[in-house]
Amino acid sequence: WENVSRSNLKNISIEISLWRQERFRKVMISFIRLNSSQGQFDNKLIKSLNTTEEEKSAWELFLQQPTSIHHIRLPLRPATTEHK
Repeated sequence: WENVSRSNLKNISIEISLWRQERFRKVMISFIRLNSSQGQFDNKLIKSLNTTEEEKSAWELFLQQPTSIHHIRLPLRPATTEHK
């Protein structure tokens, strides 16, 4: 989290993925992506990322109350070839 300021959090995307370890390889099973899909970062517009409304709402809650503990359940998305 070095060089991440609170003012840039609204422009950051976090992806959390679940992997299965096999003998000679790792396989991504699913993931969630948290971001608010808005604004600028380093004075550059960012395009909307593939975020569900539930993920976006969770991230916006984190931004509104960054020092609070949040208990949120989000559905995991299946891994696609773009994430492997």
